[in-house]
Amino acid sequence: MRDRRRRPQPIPSRPSPRAAAIGALALSGAIALAGCGDGGDHEAAAPASTAAQAATVAIVHRTPSCGCCKSYEDYLRKHGYEVESVVAEDLDPVKAEYGIPDDTESCHTSIIGGYAVEGHVPVEAIEALLAERPDVEAIAVPGMPTNSPGMGEPNGEPLEVVAVGTDGQLRPFMTL
Repeated sequence: MRDRRRRPQPIPSRPSPRAAAIGALALSGAIALAGCGDGGDHEAAAPASTAAQAATVAIVHRTPSCGCCKSYEDYLRKHGYEVESVVAEDLDPVKAEYGIPDDTESCHTSIIGGYAVEGHVPVEAIEALLAERPDVEAIAVPGMPTNSPGMGEPNGEPLEVVAVGTDGQLRPFMTL
């Protein structure tokens, strides 16, 4: 098993994840109090995702010319993630470092919460990964399915997310 403490960390000048989470909770409380007692008929705000509340950092390793990678970064931002792009011509060293098997590879590899997230993985799967903290190296949506985030609109077909175990073996993680 790899030592997760060696994984890339957010830039030191930024607040720690704990500080960001505390700040996000304080801000959400202030916003909630600001709206109390006005008696107005306002549309209810959508609940913030776990990622948005904790200002989770997603380090996305991608090539310079990949348009769908940029779309996936936008998707993560829309769901409250702080995205850091790492642009390189060759992503093989990153995929090797995080144990991404050839048959699960996609066009980009993200590092979120100490895990590799390979390809166009929906935030629902990322949030389950971060909440459950299973003993795996990564989760992945192999290839580039047309109904995955950053690749197009859902088409009613199930999207299979697999887990890459610490032994390199694949197993189902979730179906969305």
